[in-house]
Amino acid sequence: MSPTRSDGDELMLKARALADREPSPTLHAYLDFMEATVAFFRSGYVAAQRKLEAAHELVLTECPGEAWL
Repeated sequence: MSPTRSDGDELMLKARALADREPSPTLHAYLDFMEATVAFFRSGYVAAQRKLEAAHELVLTECPGEAWL
């Protein structure tokens, strides 16, 4: 059985709540990327673009030492 849209939304809300406990820009950039991926596969292209831009900005400004980014 595949998860429903509300299951995915609930999972992303929990992930965001956990991430908000940590001041890690790397974690927040990764989560923005994951939220963009979810939006893209739901055909939410404008939302995906916004999240990707946010992730990109965090990577450029806050994560210069992260080789994988």
